[in-house]
Amino acid sequence: MIGIWNHKDSACAKEIIKLQRSAYGEEAAWIGRKDLPPLFETEKDIEKSGDIHLAEMEAGELLGMLVFAMEPQVLHMHKLMVFPCHSRKRVASHLLEFVEYTWKPEVIFVSTASGNDPAIEFYRKHGFRIQNQEKKEDGFVLTHLMKRVSRGVGAENICWKEK
Repeated sequence: MIGIWNHKDSACAKEIIKLQRSAYGEEAAWIGRKDLPPLFETEKDIEKSGDIHLAEMEAGELLGMLVFAMEPQVLHMHKLMVFPCHSRKRVASHLLEFVEYTWKPEVIFVSTASGNDPAIEFYRKHGFRIQNQEKKEDGFVLTHLMKRVSRGVGAENICWKEK
C-alpha cells in the first residue's frame, strides 16, 4: 500500500534513516563514494524537511520511499529509495507511477550521481531524458534528468491496492 508518511514523527524518521542508509549505502558502493549527503542526515534533518514523503508498505513493513517537493505542475524528486532486499520488485516504479497519477505534474525533475547506472537506466525506462551533467567543487558529478508527463490513454487503468 502506498501513502504519505509522517516524517515529523520520530519513529517514522528513524525508519527513514534506516532506509536511507541502506539504499544510499548500496549506491555509494556502486559509484565508489562514501560521502553521499543522505548517509549523513539525522532524524532531526528528516523531521525538519518540508518535503512530501511517500512510502510503499507491505504487511506493516516499509519497502521504499519517494521524497519530493511539488510546485504548480512541477515535481522535484529529491530521493527515491528502496531497501536493497526489495529491489527488482517494482517498488520504485509503483512510487513513481503513483506520484504521477495522484499529483499530476506536467514535468518531473530528478538528479542522481553520474556513476549510478542502475538509477539512470531506471529513469530512462520511465521516460526521463538526460538534461545535463554538473561537476561539483568536490569532483562529484550529477546527472540531471527531466520527464514531461503525458496524460495519454491508459492512465485511468492504474489501480492502487494493497498486495
